[in-house]
Amino acid sequence: MLFYLDILAVFQTIQDFYQNNKQFINTLITGAGGLVALGTAFYNIIKSVRKQHRSRRIPGNRFAFEVIQPQSRHLKQRIFGGKFNDSLADHNIPYQQRVANRNIRKELQQILEDNPWLLILGRTGLGKTREAVELAERYNNLGWTVFYFKPGEWLDVPGRSPKEFGGRRKLLFLLDDLNRRMYSSKKENNPKAEETLSEPLNVPLQERLLNALEKYEHFCGKDEILVIATARNEKEL
Repeated sequence: MLFYLDILAVFQTIQDFYQNNKQFINTLITGAGGLVALGTAFYNIIKSVRKQHRSRRIPGNRFAFEVIQPQSRHLKQRIFGGKFNDSLADHNIPYQQRVANRNIRKELQQILEDNPWLLILGRTGLGKTREAVELAERYNNLGWTVFYFKPGEWLDVPGRSPKEFGGRRKLLFLLDDLNRRMYSSKKENNPKAEETLSEPLNVPLQERLLNALEKYEHFCGKDEILVIATARNEKEL
């Protein structure tokens, strides 16, 4: 269906071009090399239509992270959303221990102190995101800038220092619902493909994420990068 619509768009464009330039085209056809010139013109029209159609599928080039400066009073609200004065909003609901006689938050913090990467894995509704955000807030209060991976944003390898995006040297990346994001990224399209047709229209999120984190490590140093990710362990996404 999409290919059929593309053909219609091409023919409509050619017809409009001919009607608007009828005298010039007729002169080209009757002159030497006119058919070659006309063929070149039609080729350029088709190429332009394909580029326009491709551009409509490509998202805008925006920064993929919500940058939350150290000691932010509104970290939870910026991640969870909701109004500040809404007592039922997620960011206003007090944290509660989920397992008797265990402090899950401290256990996760200890893991992150021993390893720069932490993956919180569990079923839907278990509270993975809340645990991750609570831990991110803890490090944010200790002076870390939190880079929260915003939903629906294209992640690419950074070409500039985090300072240009408001980030300081210590960066904590918060990647929520990661395996679902990786699955849905198959339908994401590369903004660079609008500028250069040779660019791939899609690059797997896991590849872009790894390259981006390695680049941030180059900017800041490995000891200045922490990653907290959550993922569902159900087979159904």
